[in-house]
Amino acid sequence: MSKEIGFSEWRSTLDARDRGHVDARKAELARAASLFRTMREELGLTQVQAASRLETSQANVSKLEKRSTTDLNQISKLAGDEYEIVVVLRKKGAKDRKELEFAV
Repeated sequence: MSKEIGFSEWRSTLDARDRGHVDARKAELARAASLFRTMREELGLTQVQAASRLETSQANVSKLEKRSTTDLNQISKLAGDEYEIVVVLRKKGAKDRKELEFAV
């Protein structure tokens, strides 16, 4: 029978390269997961108010805030009629900062 170990203990068993990969992915997921929460907070909405706009429960909003991806449809509903959703594509490292902008 195998023994369960926590994340920190498991991470300590990895070599430096793999720890770096795990840490980078964990940071990436944390940023993505906080995107929905950040938008909700910037709009001045509580989880209950956001749930009303999304036609779901407060518990589901909490789950959405922990997910690593955010759906544009959910963002659009969260923003409501007073905001336009715009997606900007910008080439990484480009000096001219040329952008492609799309209204959703």
